[in-house]
Amino acid sequence: MTLRVKELEKEKEGKEQILVSSGFRQTKYMSYFVSEIVRLVPEGIQFSSIVVRPFSNSVKKNKKLLFDNEVILVKGNTLSNIEFSNWVLKLKKLDWVFQVEILDYVKDSFEIKIMIDKK
Repeated sequence: MTLRVKELEKEKEGKEQILVSSGFRQTKYMSYFVSEIVRLVPEGIQFSSIVVRPFSNSVKKNKKLLFDNEVILVKGNTLSNIEFSNWVLKLKKLDWVFQVEILDYVKDSFEIKIMIDKK
């Protein structure tokens, strides 16, 4: 093999390693999970953001980005504490959910962390 072919193969391996370590080659489809979260949301809850595979470290120049591959963060507003509580209970019952953690709940706004079961 020529030197150029070897360089290209090494570059390809490096890029594949980045994809594997970032979690973007997982067999679990996060779009399905997000779809299920949205399907279960009652009318009294509105989302302001959904973050799939958030960064687990801060973004710094020349530093590797790390992702929480099994996490979905949801922020939003709710008109009813009861409706919010019932929705969280429904999420916890999903077979692919490992844990639902309420990170913040103030007055009518919330932030939750949904951890995906690694089965």
